[in-house]
Formats: sequence, structure tokens, C-alpha cells
Amino acid sequence: MDKKGSVMLKGGEIQSVWTSETSRKYQEQKKCVQDQIYNASKNYFNFSDYIMSSINDDIKKVTQAVIHEASGLDIARSAFEDWINDSPGEKYLRHLPGVAFDSKQLFYLIYAQVSNHKNVNLCD
Repeated sequence: MDKKGSVMLKGGEIQSVWTSETSRKYQEQKKCVQDQIYNASKNYFNFSDYIMSSINDDIKKVTQAVIHEASGLDIARSAFEDWINDSPGEKYLRHLPGVAFDSKQLFYLIYAQVSNHKNVNLCD
């Protein structure tokens, strides 16, 4: 699936799977994320409008990466919760002995650990 809500079918045809309303809402949310990244970057680095305009393409790429990361996390969280709910008799899925966190909290702790490890390796 691409950012316009299209998918390539088996025969190579491209078909939209989003309604015009879904596409409009996506663009609205994307603009919100992009504005947030723009403003945070400008304020953090104290860049002028001129410099910000020169890195606008980079901000668009970062926006898309942030949306992909958040979407992937949401899909993984939803699948994890479905798996937990489909295993009601398995107490170990709900709470690990000796661990002060429930399964949902552990999901986000593991995500943060993996995400942080990935980012640390990129900086090496």
C-alpha cells in the first residue's frame, strides 16, 4: 500500500482501497505530523525560515517515516492484543511472575528497547 491508499493487484493493476474521505483524512493527519516535525525542528535548532524551506524535502521524508513507524506499531499492538485476548486460559500471557508490568506495558517497553537499539546502531 502506498501513501495514496493504492495497492498493486496481482496482474499489476493499481487500485485505490481508500474512499475520498479516507484519503482526505489521511492528508489532514499527515499535514499535522509534518507541521509538528517542522515546528519542533525549527524551535530545537533555532533555524531561520530560509533554512527550514531548504530542508522541506527532508521533513517530508521524515514525516513519511514517522507515519510508517507509528502505523507499524499500531498494527503490531493490535495483533498482540488480539493474540492475548484469544488465549484467555494462558495466565502467563497476562502477567509474568516477578515482573511489575502487565502485558501491554511490556509490549511498549520491548518496542522502546528494540527501537532504541536500532537507533544506537545507526549512530555507530
